[in-house]
Amino acid sequence: MSKLLRFEAIKDLVQETVDRGVSGVEAIHKTIADIPFDALDRSGKLNEQGQSIRELQRSTIETVYASIRKVTHEVGDLASSMIEALEDHEDAQANIARAEAKRREESKGAPESKSGAESEDPAPPKDTP
Repeated sequence: MSKLLRFEAIKDLVQETVDRGVSGVEAIHKTIADIPFDALDRSGKLNEQGQSIRELQRSTIETVYASIRKVTHEVGDLASSMIEALEDHEDAQANIARAEAKRREESKGAPESKSGAESEDPAPPKDTP
């Protein structure tokens, strides 16, 4: 498995773990936030306004944690895009290296036109008086 594939797998694992952690914290937050409302409800003192506030609070908590999960997913998508770009870059570099190796191999088989000394530019003619 390439390093980039391992990195992608780790990114997915971290993203799933954060998502589950956020959901767990959200559930705990809702439970704790419900405690005073439950006490009022058991005592018969939770009126319509109190119930409305309870629903608003629950909705707000859900919105906050949904936003956190959304940001986590967007960061994960960005990381995936970056990994994909690196993979594309690696592929391009490998293709370039193969093409250069092929050219070198082909040039080894071709007859040489000039020896090293002859391939240099000849010296300009000397001015004769």
